[in-house]
Amino acid sequence: MNVFIITEGNAQTGYGHLTRCLAVYQGFEEQNIIPTLIANCDENGKKVLGNISLQAFDWIENRDKLVEMISGADIAIIDSYLANLPLYVSIYKSVKKTVYFDDTLRLDYPPGTIINGAVNAEFLPYAMDDQHSYLLGLDYTPMRRAFWDIPQGVAKNEFQNVLITMGGNDSSGTTFQILDVLCSEYPLLKYHVVLGYSNFEEKEELYHKVDNIQFYHSLDAESMRDLMLNCDVAISAAGQTTYEIVRTGLKPIFIQIADNQYLNMQGWYEKGFIREIISVDSTDYLSRVLDSLKEIKTFSVKLTEKPDSTRNIINSLLSIYD
Repeated sequence: MNVFIITEGNAQTGYGHLTRCLAVYQGFEEQNIIPTLIANCDENGKKVLGNISLQAFDWIENRDKLVEMISGADIAIIDSYLANLPLYVSIYKSVKKTVYFDDTLRLDYPPGTIINGAVNAEFLPYAMDDQHSYLLGLDYTPMRRAFWDIPQGVAKNEFQNVLITMGGNDSSGTTFQILDVLCSEYPLLKYHVVLGYSNFEEKEELYHKVDNIQFYHSLDAESMRDLMLNCDVAISAAGQTTYEIVRTGLKPIFIQIADNQYLNMQGWYEKGFIREIISVDSTDYLSRVLDSLKEIKTFSVKLTEKPDSTRNIINSLLSIYD
């Protein structure tokens, strides 16, 4: 079977699309199908993807090259915020089956399969017409292989180890804004700070001799999983990482740092996983993070158990193709 996964990721747009496309890639691998992943990505994006079958080029600007490359393929999976509808149509006409990742009902997609693995996605106003099949909600959340078969985490009432992770690109410096106030308010807690690919050498140096702060750079999935399993609370951007945090049983405090994360935040709030919706654009967001942390001992976390969600995607796509 000839499968292509088409996506993007860089310092400006972030690396969440790459992460979930890697999860799908690994799902096909488990079925002894090796896709080709086509990505408009920078060097750090290539590091996110690791050692896979990768074609890295700007496929939006070079659509003729893209169409020639995928022509006649069995399945093309597109995960993009940048591609326009005419390009989606060109891809649809070039392959046998098309699959579209969607987060925000962004386009009126050509016929094919729409995947939205976000919490509460099954309640969004999709057309549910006969031109599309739909894989919606937590049963279809793409998670990387490292998070498939781990024991479900158990949320703890006490906390000592706090994970702070604001995604692969934290250009606004939200990480250190949060760390500054936490260290002032809770100086005895242990902080595990994942910096991704942002350059914070000067800020990091200020904390170099602080014993209860440890910095991590660009962790792979296995290392991130192990770190999560050894922490009690996670303060995180509200992107793809939220699903891995919930999977490992951490008590979460999520922060919306981009417009496209709002539905994610709303879904976790409605499900009862988070105390409130916090946006980095709010002038009081740091005080609200502190308030959430103060109350997190008594906040009841509802754990979710969807370890086979990536496999569900692959099995569904293969059955649709058959």
